[in-house]
Amino acid sequence: MNLRQIVEDFDGRLTKSDQRLVKALLANPAESAFLSSQELADKASVHPTTAVRLARKLGFDGYSELRLKLQSDLIGMSPAAERMQRRLEQLDHGSLSAFVDSEIGALRNLPNQVAQADMEKAARILCDANRIFLFGLGHAEAMVLLMDMRLSRSGYCTRIMRQSPRRLAPELMNIGANDAVLLFMFSEIEQDVQFILQHVRDVGAKSIVISDLIGPLLRPNPDVLLGASRGEVGDARSIVVPMTICNTLILLVSETDGGTSIKHLAKVTELRRKLESL
Repeated sequence: MNLRQIVEDFDGRLTKSDQRLVKALLANPAESAFLSSQELADKASVHPTTAVRLARKLGFDGYSELRLKLQSDLIGMSPAAERMQRRLEQLDHGSLSAFVDSEIGALRNLPNQVAQADMEKAARILCDANRIFLFGLGHAEAMVLLMDMRLSRSGYCTRIMRQSPRRLAPELMNIGANDAVLLFMFSEIEQDVQFILQHVRDVGAKSIVISDLIGPLLRPNPDVLLGASRGEVGDARSIVVPMTICNTLILLVSETDGGTSIKHLAKVTELRRKLESL
């Protein structure tokens, strides 16, 4: 197993400092594999001993062994992964050029962090679902609205779940075994997301999570995790990476459903023209 899989399978407790280290490690493995424990701790803004404790929690004798594991993972990477940008330029305050560089770096890393097979599996789950429930908080709400609009235009039955217990509980009761739930989660582990994932598992439905590098820490694990860095630790974290995942997912759904999406989009266009002519 690579380090990401080890983190996903870990069933113990990770502190917030541990989580910051994990995100720093997974954000750019090509760089992290050669950082000392002090350098990694500085990068994640945690105490140096936290790196050693995290390594032991994950089953390594110490941080050196964890770093060797990262280096070993790199050897098995594809040529595209080896060309991964070693280090993103720090974002200067107010610099458009530096911000664009940061976005490009995050997008270049995306194919190395999200497997095509996982994208295709997620598309199949959405195509096969009777209904698709969507949930996300904060910045993730923008992704929820995007996917709700694009999936519904393609002919899929979608429902947005709201956060408050009074509104969320009835929505959870509506989820059946033939439904799918698409969740978005950035930066922090959301208790609501964990609760929803457990309920989805209990009723036999399918779950897909689109996240940044906090995703592997989710418990229970979703059926499909599409998690990728939104930029280096300390950089501005935009929604370009998850939006790219969403756009690709929509294209895969259209490719997978045998023309259903295309037919619905044509009907939507026809109805729009009729409305505009009134």
